[in-house]
Amino acid sequence: MYELKRKAVVCLDSNVVIWGFVGEADRNNFDKLEKSRQLIEECSKLGVNAFIPSIVLAEVVSGCENIDKAAKLYSGITKKFRVAPFDGFAAYHYALLWQRKKELQRNRNQNLSGRRDALKADCMIIATAIALKAECIFTGNNEVKVFRELAQAKIQVEAPPGFSRQGELLDFEN
Repeated sequence: MYELKRKAVVCLDSNVVIWGFVGEADRNNFDKLEKSRQLIEECSKLGVNAFIPSIVLAEVVSGCENIDKAAKLYSGITKKFRVAPFDGFAAYHYALLWQRKKELQRNRNQNLSGRRDALKADCMIIATAIALKAECIFTGNNEVKVFRELAQAKIQVEAPPGFSRQGELLDFEN
């Protein structure tokens, strides 16, 4: 488990921002609201450099029901977090991750086509974090194991403290 420390660089995934900053969750994830909020608060308190990739910003803001809410949420998020661009160096890491994904898929004879868009976004998020030399990505994503395998130990991938480890049991087929 990753331990937050002063001046560390960490990346927050979409679901952590939605639960901890926006304060929204479906009934299956309601327990994650407070834990995600505490993680964000702890990052601020300790002086942790917590950022969100531009892909995360797009995912979170695009979930708004109208333009006014999207504009307010965009303003709030960009005041609270540094938004990291998906730049050329991140694109390079994305290409490496996507090749890794294809290699894992071939070796396991598994089809990931049902998750293609989500996997592309996940790879872009991981690539941005690697490009910025983040120490850890915090995700509540049920595919924590997939994130870890794609990241190839280049970056730690963790659920926020207190989350169940159910994602550890999932594999590419889910």
